[in-house]
Order: sequence, then C-alpha cells, then structure tokens
Amino acid sequence: MRLRQKLLDWWGQPDHYEWLWAYLEPDNRRSPVRNLLVVASTSLCIEGPWTGALPVNLSQPPQDAFNGILIAAAIAFTFMWATRVLTRAQSIAFAATFQLAAAATAVLQTDPVLGIFACISFVCAASYIALAHSTRVMLTNSVFTTAIMTTVAIRLTLAGKPQLAAAASWLFLAVCVLVPICAQIAVHRLGIGAINAENDPLTGLLNRRGFAAKSREMLAGRRADDRDLAAIAIDLDRFKALNDTYGHAHGDHALIAVASTLRTNTRDTAIVARSGGEEFIIVDAIAPEPLAAVARRLCDAIGALPFPITASVGTAAHTLDEFDPDPQSSLEALVVAADHAMYAAKRAGGNQIRYTDLDTAHR
Repeated sequence: MRLRQKLLDWWGQPDHYEWLWAYLEPDNRRSPVRNLLVVASTSLCIEGPWTGALPVNLSQPPQDAFNGILIAAAIAFTFMWATRVLTRAQSIAFAATFQLAAAATAVLQTDPVLGIFACISFVCAASYIALAHSTRVMLTNSVFTTAIMTTVAIRLTLAGKPQLAAAASWLFLAVCVLVPICAQIAVHRLGIGAINAENDPLTGLLNRRGFAAKSREMLAGRRADDRDLAAIAIDLDRFKALNDTYGHAHGDHALIAVASTLRTNTRDTAIVARSGGEEFIIVDAIAPEPLAAVARRLCDAIGALPFPITASVGTAAHTLDEFDPDPQSSLEALVVAADHAMYAAKRAGGNQIRYTDLDTAHR
C-alpha cells in the first residue's frame, strides 16, 4: 500500500518547468542554459541531411519535405530560445520535435544497424524532459521511444543479428529509460530542499524567504541614482469561491496563470513573489508615475484571465534616503504600506487600486 501511494505521488508530481527556470533567474544563470538549448535547436538541421546522405526507405519528394520541416523547426526553436524562455507547452513541443525526428530517422533507415544510432540520440531529449517536466510527460516519452527501439530491434533480429539487437536494447534501456527516471527523481528530491527554499513550487515565483533575499540583493546592488522604489501588493478577489466551486486543482491553474501574468506585465528587474495563498507582492525601482500604469495593467490583466477572479491592488512609493537612512527598513515599510492599501481596495469591493506615497505621508 505504501509503495502504491509513493508511485501515485510520483505520477502526480507537478511539472518542474516553471520553478526550474525561476531558480535559474537570479545572477543571469538562465543565459548559459538557453545558449546550450540554442545549440541543441540548431542540431535539428543535422537530422535531415544525415538521413539524406544515407539509404532510407523514402523517395526524394518526401525526403525533401522531411528535411524542410526539420530545418524550419530548427530555425524556429533556435530563434525562440535565443530571444526568450519558452512556455511549458512550447518546451514540450521542442522535445517532441527532437524525438519525432530521431524516430523517423531510426525507422526509415534501410540498414537497421544505422537505426540504432538514431535511437541512442533519444537520450538528449529524454534527459531534458526528465529534468524540466513532469513524470507523466517523461513516461509518455519513454513509452514512445521504447516502441521505436523495439521496432529497430525486431528488424535487427530478422536481419540475422539477434545478439546485436539484444545488446542495443539493453543499452537503450539503461541510457534512454533508466537514466532519465533517476534524473527526474533526483531533481524532484533536490528541488524540495534547494529550489523550493526560495521559490514557490506551484507558481515558480519567489516565496517569502526568496523575496527577502532578492530584495536585499537589489538594495545592495543599486546605483546611487536608483532612488525610486515601489511596491505592489495583490490579493485575488473571490479566489475561495473559485476553489469551493471548481476544486483546488482549478484554483492551482488560476494561481499559475496569475503568476505568468505578473511576470509578463512587469519589468525584468521586478522582484515578484507569492506572499501567501492568493496574495502576491512586487517590488521594483520605478517612480510613482509609471507605478500607477503598471498597477492598472496588472489589475486589468488579472481580470481578463479565464477565471472568475479579479484583483485588489495596493501600491506604495518611496524615494530612498529621503526620510530613512536605512534602505532595508524603507523597503519593509513600503511593503507594509502597499499591503494596507491593498486591504483598503478589498474593503471597497475589490477589482480596484489604492495608492500610498510614503514620502507624502511622512512630510
């Protein structure tokens, strides 16, 4: 019974993708990883010419179409990884394209021995899926790639090479199935202690601990002319009703969508955190004038999501060193003021914004 529960828990693990990229966000750790994925994307171009240079069970027009599709996919994914982090769905499509290309290369070879090499190339995308995505996605990939390898092994056996088929199948099982499973379990275990120490595992945003750490880093690294500081506190209206009506899974999807909306509608310099169940806090070095526009944009964007929720938004602005020589104390006071403003918006009916200017309040 205990083993069954562990397997069910493993099967039900949330996707790693959001919080893995959130973990890589500080100190520009995303760039080296994205650069590697750019290189991986360009390698898709190799599959087509490689199959074209070898005897395959495909006439020239379909072969040309196959090459064209792979080159187009390589260009698209290379551009996407070079300019941004892909969404979770795009990331799965990226890995699936790799596996489909390798599968086509494996089964189309007239010599099944050459098909083995294509099957071994499954390990690249399989490892990526294990590290970045859920157990369900990983096992779906394992079933698909095992079916392709089985096809190649049967062809090898029928070609009079059963020993090679057995050896290749064992190597494939170890490298392309067992290694990704071990990697996926390891990432999950490490993620509980390391990644989730500063990041919310559901949304990928910072948690309270991460928010405090990144805020200190922001204050320590600010330039002398970075004097404007602003905080935005957000509480979702009618979120409890959403959970009660549609279930907690639906509520989780709403929280993930809100987190994505907050990232999309704030600057890269913003520190975005989930501070409570349905509460969020944002801090950035922006002046009061653009702060009002950002708050309005966030409120409208959350209200436009396909969930029956809106947002109560509170903001607070402050010019550093104006009334408090301790920037950390100023930040803490700023967050408290934004929180109070948010509750004022909620008491007024929600789906609105309240503003606080600490500089004016202390004069």
